[in-house]
Amino acid sequence: MSYTNGHGGKRGSKAVIAVPFICIVGIVAAFVVILAASGELTRDLVFKEESSLSSSNVAVGGNISLSFDSSEPAYTRPKITVAVDDTAAAVPDALKELIKDYYTDKYTALGSLDYSPLDEHFYSEDENARFFNYLCDTALEYEIYLRRTALANLSFANAEITVKIKDYEIVQSGYEVKFTVNEMLSFAASDRPSYTVGTDVSASTTSAGGGGCKFRRLYEEIASVVQTETYILDELGMDTNGSLEDFSVPEGLDIPALFEKMLMRLKTAADNAAAERTKMFADTDTPQLNLTAENEYDRDAAVEYSYLWTDEEQIVRNTEQYSDYSEYGGNCQNFVSQCLHAGGIPMDSEGNYDDQWKWYGNDTNYKPTKEGRVPSWSDTYSFYEYCRTNTDVLVAETDANLYTAEKGDVIQYTVDGYAYHSVIVVDKILNSSGQAIDYLVNSNTSDKVEYPMSAYGYSDIRLIKIIGYNGKAD
Repeated sequence: MSYTNGHGGKRGSKAVIAVPFICIVGIVAAFVVILAASGELTRDLVFKEESSLSSSNVAVGGNISLSFDSSEPAYTRPKITVAVDDTAAAVPDALKELIKDYYTDKYTALGSLDYSPLDEHFYSEDENARFFNYLCDTALEYEIYLRRTALANLSFANAEITVKIKDYEIVQSGYEVKFTVNEMLSFAASDRPSYTVGTDVSASTTSAGGGGCKFRRLYEEIASVVQTETYILDELGMDTNGSLEDFSVPEGLDIPALFEKMLMRLKTAADNAAAERTKMFADTDTPQLNLTAENEYDRDAAVEYSYLWTDEEQIVRNTEQYSDYSEYGGNCQNFVSQCLHAGGIPMDSEGNYDDQWKWYGNDTNYKPTKEGRVPSWSDTYSFYEYCRTNTDVLVAETDANLYTAEKGDVIQYTVDGYAYHSVIVVDKILNSSGQAIDYLVNSNTSDKVEYPMSAYGYSDIRLIKIIGYNGKAD
């Protein structure tokens, strides 16, 4: 994930332009994707209005529910395998079982696109535990809701989850633990597995007493949590550069009411984004591009580089040629810029600092020289602004029709227009008519390989279409 402390990615701080709260009254229409028995990647969207709640699908405190036409087949319950690797720091069996049970239930819900609360894994007698329970539940229901609005079928039949313990200690009330999560998911929309590597998680739990081991706090650095967190920080009047990772519930906070409001806000964002994507999908025949470039962009070389510096099992970085910003806000935009450069786009060191796109070294250098770096190389928002306002070297169409993307193009995930994360397109997901309905992307922080664009967990998605470049190659 990606924020604006000078780089792309999340590690402790973030800058957000908050989305104003929109009150939802009445019936909400949900875009529903149905599994096709014939093996097609998607079928026509089904619209169904829901005027009453289904108890099996109601979020914590929520009043919006997705509904399916009963004549359509249900999503398949996925097979989930969760392994805990505590080689680096051995943990008690009770903690292992808690982690396994939590991720089994979570990925069962995600794979079947059928929300089910996670409250049995949290210590219900603690206010902070209730808060993090609601945070995880709300993020999960939002992510499922969001995936159901996609044109492609984002259910999955199989998930292999590996939890790697990084740090563990015994505290007076229980355990403190930090770990990473790797995932292999077999999405229905893709004919090959999708991978995520190195998602950071921190947690505190009760000890394994009479009530067993339960979470007091669980904070996952994933997109659905981050967008939920952003809205909460704004709602509570807190610094949106902060994080809820170590949040303590203030006295008098109505936790159910807060998360009911947040869920409505999240679903509104998902509905608005789905409506916009539907318009774009219907308008792909209209000419979109107004820019031309002297030289072609080598899309194959850019994509090949993206595979070289992502991996299905471990974090890999090109530190011989570039810095790694994973510990300083994230490496996503740095990775994408490297891919573009590998595709032949020359660095741009001419003009003022906001006219440049370069990385010759780690020290910031705004002079028009081939030295140092500028924010547009490693910061998502600055890269977007560079692409939007400059054509001297890199030529790109910002905010292009999402369904005109090609491999090597850049996808950005935004909140209220502000870029949180950048990824590179590596392939298309097509419907039975041969039309692109989604894309597979590669990314850093957390690293993803051939992951469906719409499964990321952010509602707003924009395309930066790379046209080519002017001038001479480096």
